[in-house]
Amino acid sequence: SVALAVKAPYLASITASGATTTVLEATVTDAFTNAVSGATVTLNVPSNGGTSTSAGATDSTGKTTFTLTSSTVAGTYTYTATSSTITSSGLAVEFLRGPVSASNSTISVSSSSIVANNTATATLTVLLRDAWNVPAEMPHSAAAAAALLGFRLYPS
Repeated sequence: SVALAVKAPYLASITASGATTTVLEATVTDAFTNAVSGATVTLNVPSNGGTSTSAGATDSTGKTTFTLTSSTVAGTYTYTATSSTITSSGLAVEFLRGPVSASNSTISVSSSSIVANNTATATLTVLLRDAWNVPAEMPHSAAAAAALLGFRLYPS
């Protein structure tokens, strides 16, 4: 059989930065639960599920590890490990968005000036990004976005 788990002390939830890593460990055993040494194991990585080190051979304890690097697409991804024709059960790893960074976020206005006549309007566009310059998930309220960037919004 093939079993796949997150190797301690690594985590099953990591930041969707494109650089954050965790370590997955595959264990191969025979029908009598004895460790299988020298078995080639491949980690099956789903679309947008980051990247992994290549296939590895199990050691004397039947184990091999894979370093998984996150993508920049937040979500929960299911990984399996395959040895010969046997595939493990799925293992879920979550890629989380980082906190919003004011220094990586932008705000723009559709017009550099408007007439103060209670009818003229301008559009503010806010692009929130995290510390790795990845666009933040929406929705964020206009007030929250403005506060992150150091602005105040006043009701009309």
